[in-house]
Order: sequence, then structure tokens, then C-alpha cells
Amino acid sequence: MPGIRFAYSPREAGCLLVGLVPLDPPNLVRLLMFGQVGQVNQEVMTKIHRIVFLTFIPIFCGFNKLGAIHLESFKTHGRFLFQIDQATPVEWKSDFKGFKLIFKGISVSDLGAGLGSEEQWKTQVEHLTDPRLKSIKIKEKVNSVELSGSWKFPQGKWAYAKPEMEVFQYRQDHPDRYVVDFWYKEGPSVEQALRRKNQTELVSISNRIREHAKAIDFFKKKRLEQEAELIDPKRFCERPLDEKYDVILRFNPVHDKFDFSKWLPTNVPDKNYEYKIPTENDKQSQYVRLAYHLYSKDDPALTLRAIEFYEQEFRHNLKYQLEMKFLKSSALVRLGYTREAESLLRGIMVDSPGSEEALRAALYLVSKYMAKSLNLQILSTFMWLSEHYQNHSLVWVFHLGAAEAMYDLGQTERAGKEYRWLIENSPDPGIKAEASRRIGDLYLNRFQYEQALASYHQSEKYFPDQIHKDPAYYLNVGETLFHLKDYKQASEYFKNYLDKSFAHKSGWRATFRLAEITAIDGISEKDPSQIPNKAQENARVLYYETVNRFPYSLGATLARMRLFPCPDYGKVSFESQQRFYGEDAEAISDSGELSPVGLPEFKSITHLRSVISLGTKDQVVYLALSDSKIIKMDNFKSQFNFIAHSFTKMHIEALLENKSVIEALRFYDNIAPKLPKTDETIDISYLLKLAEAATNMGFYRVGLALIQEYDSKKLAHVEIDLDLSHRAFLEAKLIWALNGLAIPTVSSNAPVAPAASATPVVPNTGSGTVSSTPTLAPGQWVQDIRSLLANVKDGLPDTLGKEILLGMLNEKEKKFHEAIMHASRAQLMNRTPAMDAWLARIYEESNDIQGAASVFKQAQKEQSKSSSNTSIEQSLAASLGIPSDPTKVEMVSIEGELLSKLGKSDQAEELYKEASQEFKDNKRFQFYLAKTLLETHNRLKRNRAKEILEDLSQIKFPDNDPNLFWKEMAQSTLANLKIEQTINNDAKEGNHD
Repeated sequence: MPGIRFAYSPREAGCLLVGLVPLDPPNLVRLLMFGQVGQVNQEVMTKIHRIVFLTFIPIFCGFNKLGAIHLESFKTHGRFLFQIDQATPVEWKSDFKGFKLIFKGISVSDLGAGLGSEEQWKTQVEHLTDPRLKSIKIKEKVNSVELSGSWKFPQGKWAYAKPEMEVFQYRQDHPDRYVVDFWYKEGPSVEQALRRKNQTELVSISNRIREHAKAIDFFKKKRLEQEAELIDPKRFCERPLDEKYDVILRFNPVHDKFDFSKWLPTNVPDKNYEYKIPTENDKQSQYVRLAYHLYSKDDPALTLRAIEFYEQEFRHNLKYQLEMKFLKSSALVRLGYTREAESLLRGIMVDSPGSEEALRAALYLVSKYMAKSLNLQILSTFMWLSEHYQNHSLVWVFHLGAAEAMYDLGQTERAGKEYRWLIENSPDPGIKAEASRRIGDLYLNRFQYEQALASYHQSEKYFPDQIHKDPAYYLNVGETLFHLKDYKQASEYFKNYLDKSFAHKSGWRATFRLAEITAIDGISEKDPSQIPNKAQENARVLYYETVNRFPYSLGATLARMRLFPCPDYGKVSFESQQRFYGEDAEAISDSGELSPVGLPEFKSITHLRSVISLGTKDQVVYLALSDSKIIKMDNFKSQFNFIAHSFTKMHIEALLENKSVIEALRFYDNIAPKLPKTDETIDISYLLKLAEAATNMGFYRVGLALIQEYDSKKLAHVEIDLDLSHRAFLEAKLIWALNGLAIPTVSSNAPVAPAASATPVVPNTGSGTVSSTPTLAPGQWVQDIRSLLANVKDGLPDTLGKEILLGMLNEKEKKFHEAIMHASRAQLMNRTPAMDAWLARIYEESNDIQGAASVFKQAQKEQSKSSSNTSIEQSLAASLGIPSDPTKVEMVSIEGELLSKLGKSDQAEELYKEASQEFKDNKRFQFYLAKTLLETHNRLKRNRAKEILEDLSQIKFPDNDPNLFWKEMAQSTLANLKIEQTINNDAKEGNHD
């Protein structure tokens, strides 16, 4: 009835009715539910019914074996067929491991299992096979049947990288069937996926290389720009003068010494002094007149004797004591006893202030102090005169002298008061103007440029006639404007000075400052429109004018110091420049015209630049290091540090480029303790290059020490990825060199000639010199290398070396899958026969002979295309233990061995035949051919092999010929064959007996 499911299937019910299945109570209950009305009367069942049921017994009772389940296999897919009712619910689940199919509301009998033979039927179902199925399981559960299975995917070379099964389910009518088709989902094999992954990663690496290259190029460009500013001789004279890179010297004001000689006695105290001769007739007066008489006769010695008699005779009552002391001091001066005379004169000043003699004594003493530039004594003496002779006609001289002494002592406030007193009280307008201008000098001397400019303008306002005749005014105002960066106005004052043709010793300042203004601001009196392009050329013209117009001045020395760094300056030799800086340049400090601020830096930086222009790189380094000790300005100290490091870098790199590694190491060993600390501008990557060079020469400990030196000097926030990555790779490479273990080569059963000229089939890796080097704890060095290589970023130049090292480490640890992955990446980056040979070796070690053969075949093709590779990449691979490119002989030998291992003796035979013809002078391949033929069971080929061995054993070779080895091998093989034949013959005779 529609909608009603019977507890028994028709087949089960039929079997029960004919008695083939016991009719026990449970079966009876189920059978009663079979009829349309729910009952069956067995007693009224006719024989016809039995005959009908018996006819279908083979079908109903399990003789149809699997019944409703079928599995069909096709070349492209597999198919499950389930003969079930359309209304039967089905649930399908699958993943990459297998599938599960649940039929709900039915039993195994509905799927074809016979009553009582369910287990046998399940076994038959589970033995269904398809190339895409590993196993099938079927379970009957309450009110459902579960069919599950495991997928089977290809293994080995053609294994899928991501194995998945595609499934398509559908139902069919007439007959009712549920169908499941399944097939492999298309995708790359493991090998293909690995290659694709490597190629994708290589593209990614290439992209990152470009990205890093851009960043590094930007960094290098920025650093090169900085280097150019500091170390490029062309920039020294072509760039604008900039206080960032150049020293702008400060000139002391042009403050000429005032000439006091017309008011001060310079030879004797009594110059123009009229002695008062007493007229009395007393004894004291007579002594005094005698002394005056002797002095007037120009006899100072007798004068002193007369004065001594006078002082002894009247020591208790000296009426002319002051006059005689003054006369005595003058006589002593004439006799050359200046010390005694000056002592007497100071006594007169103390004992008789306000007297004419004391005035004369002070004026004489101050003249002597001025001659010795004793500013404190000058100041105290003029101040004493100003105090005690306020109404004297020369009082303005006293104030002027005090002001000048205060100026020289740097007492600007007090000096300003004295100058202002002169402006108000001096009887001479010229002195007033001079005092007014010198107030501006006070401010200029203290670098107070705004106040200085205001004072100069005020002096011009009140004393224009006198000021415009003063050359110092133009020079000092121009200097003030120069430091205020008003270059246009400053140049006008300097030009006015030159136009007035003043003959002043400091006139060089005008042309020198005009040259600097032109270099700074591009102002030129010749052609302002072309100054942006010709400013520095015009500045050099003005420096030359300073030298030519004022050849013996301080300005000529300074101008030469500006010009010496220029490569085109007068073709002066390096020796002449050094002599100049050792003599003339050293004298500028004593001129008194220059402020000490920046003077050491000016001398040092111009000297250093001249050495950069004409000297050698190591001379630059030594000079920069020595002069950096006397530099006080921080910005120039950092520049000297930069120059010292930069030229150390350039000198070492130049030595390394010339293969002078030992000299480079010695130079750095000598210079390293003297190098200053680095900052963010210093490029110390040369230490890594030096470490790498030391490593390549086998100085591994030196290399590690240089890496440690690099670590101690680098600043983490400054170093770019390139340096950090290379540093990590270099240390990993050093550890590998110190602890490097020889990677086993491709095993070969074929004999190899030991002759010196014969090349091994695959050269051993690893360095023989390392074995005696102390190593790290076993296993620790491998971990250290891996940790270091984790810091080598993909996309940087050391990526190739990183992949090689990881490949070799994994090969050593027998992690062949990882080793192949890294070796394949390295091969993609640097496709050479040597890299292919290494990859083939790993394949063979992993027992993938087919993979090794295919890779080596490709290696042979690559060698036929090109045999030239980048020397840097070859050197890197060789330094890590990768052998050099195998020769054609080596490649054929390895390929033949691999073919033999694969059982492809026919191909190996053909290969050796071709090689025998190509390399006729090398009997190796004749021997290999004979061995290959002997390994076959073909009697004709074995006979041919014996002929080849016989021919080879009969050839006569010169002594030391490598082919002697193959001749001996042929003879030995023939001997073994005869022994083998004898044994076989004896065995046959024994069997016959």
C-alpha cells in the first residue's frame, strides 16, 4: 500500500514462506505484516504459490550476491550504483581522507544481503575495488545502513600536493538508482607544487629584492649625498659656502692702536721737563746745583754720585728730596738701570701724587707698560692719572688710554663709559668721532651685532666727516652686516672701502669677505644674472685677488686655505700643501685679527680637505683622527668622525678589491683603537666585508672578531635590513666554516682512477682546513646557524647563501624533503650545473633515483647551453661547500650510474657508447661500457664486453697516464671472469658425476 513500508522485503517474505528460513516467533510477527491486509494464512497457500516462490528462490535468497550495490571503474573516474527506492533518504559526507554514505530507513537486506548471510555479503561489498579506493566498510545500524570508505591517491613522484576527490551525486529512474561518481580533483603533483611554490617564492623574493633595492638605494643615495658633501673634492669649491659644512671665521674689529707717543715720554722720564735750579747759597742748594750741572753735561754717573753725597749729608732734612729722586731716576734710565729707575718712579707716584714729577713718572711708566702690552698696569696707571690730574690739559688722553686698556682687557662696560666721557669732554672733534666709532667696536668684539650696527650708525650720524675718512669704519660695519646675513649691504661697505683705496693693513678683509659673500649668497659685481651658475667661480676669483693684492697679509693665508681643497688650485703639489699647513697656517693664530672661535676647526677642515684632494685615503684617516682631538665644535667633530670612518671604509674596500686582504686586516688592526665612536651617519658595513674576506682566507676567528666589532659599533635604530641580514648570514657562514661537516657525495660503485689528473665523479664538499679548528658543542652549532639564518630576510642578497646553508644542514640531518626544497630554491636563484648536481645528489640520498636522474639530465642540458656564471655567486656557493661545475666526463659518469641503478641498462649502454666516441682518449667509458654489458644476461653482449676488456688490457700507455688505471681494472675484471668460469665448469662436472 502506498505510504506503508513493510517490515520484510518481498525477498525475505518469500524465503520465510517456503521454509528456507525458520519461522520462529519474531519472523512470524514480521511475516504477518507482509500482506496487504496484514495477515497471511499458510494453510490455504496452494502448491502453485509454492512453485512460484520456489522459482524465485535463487533471486530472493541471495544467489544474486551483491544485489543493490555495484562499483564500476573507468579510466577517468569510479562509480557507485545503489538500487534503492527514489524515496529513500540518503546523506553523503566526504573529505580528503574518505567518504561516508548513510541510507536511512532501510536495512542491508534492501541492499542485497541474504537472510542469514549478511556477514558474507558485507565481506563481498568490502572487497569491491577501484584504483581510487583504498578500503570500504559497511555497517548496519538501527534504521539505517552506513557505507564508508578511504580514498586512495597516487604516491611517489606523481602524488598530489593537495589530494582531493571530486564527487557528483544524482538519482536515476527506471530503474530507481542512486549514483555517485568520484574522480581525482585536478591539481599539481608534489614535485610540481614544490616547483610552483619555489617559483612563486622566487618571484616574491625578486619583488622583495626590488623593494629592498629601492629602500637601500634611497638610503645609499642619502648617505652618498652626505658623503659627497664631506668628502667629494668637487663639492668643496662648487657648493655654496654653508656653516653646516664650512667654518665662517669671526674677525676681531679693526681697532687700531692709538698713538700716544706724542704725549708720553718714551726714552727718559724728564723729556721736555725743566728742572728748577735753586738760587740759594746754602749747602743743600749747592749740592743740587752740582747734580744738575753734571746731568746737563750728560754725565749721569757723576750725577748719581752727587745725589748720593747729598742724600748722605742731609739725610735728616732733605729739602729737595722729590726733585733729586726724579733726577736720580732719569740718570738711572740713561745708564740703563731701568728696573731701579721704575721703582723710584713708582715711589714718586705713591709719595707725591698731583706733583709734576709724579705726572712725569706716571707718563713714563705707562709708555713702558704699553711697549710690553701690560694692560692691567696700563689701566691702573691711566686711572691714577685721571683721578689725580682731572684738570690737566691731557686728561682726555688719560681717559682714552684707560678706555683702550679696558677694551683690550674685555671690560666693555667700563670702556664704554670712558669712550662716552671722551665724546662729551674731548677738545678734539677727531677724538670724539674716534671714541664714538670705538663704542661700536666694543659690541662687535662681543658678537653683539645689532648693538654694534646701531652704534656705528650713530657715530656716522654725529661725526660724518671724520667717520667717512676712517677705513676701520667701513670694514667693521661691513663685518657687522656680514654676520647679520645682510650680504647685500655688507658687500656695499666692502666695495666702498676698496673704492676709496685705503692703504690699511686689514684691507684684505674686504676682498676676502666679498669672496665669501659671493660663495654664500651668489652676489657678484660682474654679472649678477649668471651668478646661480658662476657664484663659486666668481668667489674663487676674489680669493685669488686677496692673495695677489695682499700677498703678505693674513688674508692671503686664509684665501689659500679656502682654495687649497679645490682640485684646480694652481696645481700645487701635496708636499707643498703640507709644508704650508705646517708653517704659514699655524701662524694665523698669533695674528690677533681672528677670534679663536672656530679657528681650530677652520684650519683642520681646510687641511683635511686638501689631503682628500691630493693625498691618499689612509693619510686622510690619520689626519682626521689626529685633528679630531683639537676640534671643539660638535658638528665638525661628527664630520671628522664620519670622514675618518668613510675613508677607513674606502681604503679597506679598495684593498679588498685589489685582493690585499692581509694589508687591509693590518690597516684596520692599527686604526681600530683610534676610531671614534659611531653615530647614525656612519656606515660600518665594511667590517662585514672585511670579516667575509678573512673568512674566505681561512681566518675564521678573525672573522668572528670582526663581526663582534661590528656588533659593538652598530646602532640598532640606524642599521638597515641589508647590514643586519648580511651580518647574520656572515656569522652563520663562519660557524659553518668552523664546524662544517663534509656532506656525503653521491655514492658510486664505479671505480674512480686515483691519478692526480683524474677528477672525482662529484667533488667532496666542506673544507679540509676546518677539521683542526676548535668547534662548538655537537648540535649546538646547527641550532645557532638556524637561529642566525632566521634573521636573513628573503629578498636580500644573502638569500641564495641562506637557502644553500639550510639545504646542506637538512641534507646532513637526513631531512631530505626539506633539503630538496631549499636546494630547489637555490637552484632557481642560481641555475648552474653545480647546483643541479647538488640537487641530484640529495635526490639520490633520499632513494629517489628517478628524481636524481631527471635533475642530472637537466643539468647536462644547462651545461650545454652556457658554462659562464656570475663569479660572485660561484664564489659564494664554493665558500659554502658546493663543488664547482662538474665536467662533461663527470656528468656522463653520474648519469650512467643512475641509469644503471634504475635498471635502464640499454640507455646506460648507449650513453657509454657515445661517450667512448666523444672521449676517445679517456678509456674510462670503455671500461664502464664493458661493465654494463657484463651485467646483462645476453651472451652476445657479454662476449662483446670481454672483447672490449681484452682490447683495453692490451693497450700500452705511457708512465703516469691516467688510463693505466682503467687498463689495470680491465685486467682485473678479466681475471675475475676466468675464475668465475672455472668455478662454473667445476660445478657442472661435479653435477655430471
